[in-house]
Amino acid sequence: MRQYLPSILFIAGITILYFLGSSPTCVTIGTHNACWGKDGAVESEFCPSGAPCVASSSDQKYNAYVSALNAACDEAKAGSYGNAALVSAVKTAAGDFFGRDTDVKELCDNAVAYLIYRQY
Repeated sequence: MRQYLPSILFIAGITILYFLGSSPTCVTIGTHNACWGKDGAVESEFCPSGAPCVASSSDQKYNAYVSALNAACDEAKAGSYGNAALVSAVKTAAGDFFGRDTDVKELCDNAVAYLIYRQY
């Protein structure tokens, strides 16, 4: 029973958040984590003129994925794609992000063409 306790607590936590109307709003790829908020005013480098602006949750989520994928790609490239767990995590997140199977080496070697931030 003790071995299942962390899983049970995690499921209970997610269930409680679901019924409270909240859900985790972060993406984690390997050790790289990026989060986003709800629609509303934000202070961000992606706002025009550096002033606070309004950003949709979907744009924030998009930029969070771009940030986490860029960081994970940098780590994967630095290790010559030798970290199988990290490469797998990048592949999974990129699949979620693009909605299709993505070649990790192609994505990471050409990140500037694929991972473009949205302005708010």
